[in-house]
Amino acid sequence: MVKDSFLTKRQLEILELRNSGLNQTEIAKNLGTTRANISATEKTARENIRKAENTINVAKMLNAAAIIKIEKDTDLNEVPKKIYEKAGALAIHVNLDTPSLIGTINRACADQIKGRRIISEIEIAITKDGDIILR
Repeated sequence: MVKDSFLTKRQLEILELRNSGLNQTEIAKNLGTTRANISATEKTARENIRKAENTINVAKMLNAAAIIKIEKDTDLNEVPKKIYEKAGALAIHVNLDTPSLIGTINRACADQIKGRRIISEIEIAITKDGDIILR
């Protein structure tokens, strides 16, 4: 593992080559291995990154001013109102307008939303600074 990282040296090397525009077959040729090996290593690296990002969000949520649980079957368009109401009750100004908030929720929770419906519970933290953290 690279010091202070959840990624190995090889994982970083592969991600850097991918970011430079090479495909997995080209990387495999450059590194003298198989495309399948590159694919598996890249997949593990991306999973490690996802887990690290989730860990950061959980840690930030521990210090949140409020956490809202959005239940399954809630209409996505109702979520900003719930966030603004909770933030308002705590005298916190949310740093996103409604369209930006809906877009942020859609991107961060894509697998928990279908159309405008929440299909599995979403936790939303509001920080004292008005930032929104989603999980």
